[in-house]
Amino acid sequence: MPKRMAFSKTIPQMRDYSKTLTTRDGWWCSRTNLPRVAPGEVVTAIEKGMGLRKGDRQVVIHDIEIVRVWREPNDHITQAGVVMEGFPGLSPEGFVAMFGGDPGRIVTRILFFHLGPKCASCNERVIRMHAAPQTSICGECCDCLTGDGTCQRCGAFGSEGGQR
Repeated sequence: MPKRMAFSKTIPQMRDYSKTLTTRDGWWCSRTNLPRVAPGEVVTAIEKGMGLRKGDRQVVIHDIEIVRVWREPNDHITQAGVVMEGFPGLSPEGFVAMFGGDPGRIVTRILFFHLGPKCASCNERVIRMHAAPQTSICGECCDCLTGDGTCQRCGAFGSEGGQR
């Protein structure tokens, strides 16, 4: 069973596939100095994981695949990073203020793909790189990825050579 990651403050961005980066306090083990998730790992995105009332259940959004995990001061986020967080109308300074705390605090950033249903053509998992569902890809059947995994449609980094 995959690990679960809550997105209670960005549910709409997760549901419309506009969020591909998340900033977290923690999610890094101080004992081993390793992230709690690793590139290639599939994680189940949920609406809320803590503070559920008795009888309430976690609501699954969909699975995501971790692409990259790194630590940096929170105020090092770029405008592109804020857009990937799902807040295109916010400045980096606005994002840091919304996140709260010391702007120089070390945070964990997690870049991910949205995983969708199986591809009807090849039965591979569909990777949703783009906000629009009609541009979902499976890697093998997609014509928008270049050899290095960059999307020809939007310039975003895609799957490693389109393979899944």
